[in-house]
Amino acid sequence: MLRIASSNTVTLVGSNTGFADENPPSQPLGTLVNAAFLNDVQENICSAIEAAGITLSDASFGDNAGYWQLYAAIRNLAGTNVVAGGSAGATLPNGTTGNWIVTGMGANATLTLPPAISMGGNSEGQTFSDGRPLRIIRADATSYTMTIHVAGSDTISFGNNTTTSFTLPEGWRVELIPNSGGTGAYWFAFLSPLSPAPLTWQEWTSAGSFTFNPPAWATTARVTMCGGGGGGGACAGILAAGASGAGSPLATFQIFFPAGQQLTVNVGAGGTAGGVGPTAGGTGGTSSLVWPGVGTVLCQCTGGAGGAAASSAAASGGATPGAASAFTINSGFYALLQGTNPATQGSGAFLLSSVYIPPQGGSPGGVGLPMSQPNYGSPLTPTVAGAGGYGGTTNSGASPGGAGAPGYVRIEV
Repeated sequence: MLRIASSNTVTLVGSNTGFADENPPSQPLGTLVNAAFLNDVQENICSAIEAAGITLSDASFGDNAGYWQLYAAIRNLAGTNVVAGGSAGATLPNGTTGNWIVTGMGANATLTLPPAISMGGNSEGQTFSDGRPLRIIRADATSYTMTIHVAGSDTISFGNNTTTSFTLPEGWRVELIPNSGGTGAYWFAFLSPLSPAPLTWQEWTSAGSFTFNPPAWATTARVTMCGGGGGGGACAGILAAGASGAGSPLATFQIFFPAGQQLTVNVGAGGTAGGVGPTAGGTGGTSSLVWPGVGTVLCQCTGGAGGAAASSAAASGGATPGAASAFTINSGFYALLQGTNPATQGSGAFLLSSVYIPPQGGSPGGVGLPMSQPNYGSPLTPTVAGAGGYGGTTNSGASPGGAGAPGYVRIEV
């Protein structure tokens, strides 16, 4: 838009041109208002109104609504307008911005978004992506399902995950920001509760496979896990001592997944105890979190190695502790290994001068020592998740090793 540039103008502050009234004799003629200037003003105002998705109307015949169109357009463009009592079963008009507040639902319903590319434009068909937000707020307290769906070939992007529809729970809001550049029209989406949600968590301490159903709104979670500890090796007699199994370190991951995704939790079993053959202890089982859609592992911790058996001397401990790993996988499902805390879980204890050494985090198992102890043939059971089993010791005959402790999985959303 340009300032007036016709004849008989005046100079304003900053050397800008302005209008002059007719004022003889010092100003015999007023400023000439030409068509170019009036068209410039008209189109700048009308384009802003149309870009806000508002149909132009006049204020004739006592209808004053037309006087407020520019004001309404400014509120729409700024994303500060409010539609209270908005329907959950509706198709939003092109250019809808601001706050769409659903105050009541009588049945399951679908709310269809306007085309993302319609969020900017004018009557000449020019379109642009201006990032005006649309906030959809569920202020109702019903249990009905509200599905939000895109228009046409648009998509919705939750970080690395892309979808065409999702469910908005009651008491939650989603902020949608349009983008019509690059590879097509889509919405950036950001979910948040109307009031801070309490931490949701679940943990598994026994070996086996379990199902975890995250809250409908969740797209990321913090996972803490370790694999099973290795079993302790057995011994053949008083001059022999089986070695303890190695432990599995505790690891922490941050995982990402689409909303509504069911996950499979696997908790590794503790390694089997060495038998009086004598035999070595078994390797601890792997704990993992699996996306069951394609069977892809998001993150896992392997179990510790079993301790060696002893026939006539002290045996070597389980040499390989468990290890943690995360995987980057397709379709935006992935996990990040944030760190390990090997001081928390570890190898089985072993005898030293008749005193038990406590479990050592994630380390190889201890070497067994043929020392007398009060629990002949009854190795202690480790009480810490992922700890290796105790090696067998005795002052007469043979003694089995102890089983490793099972792994552990905790998920926080």
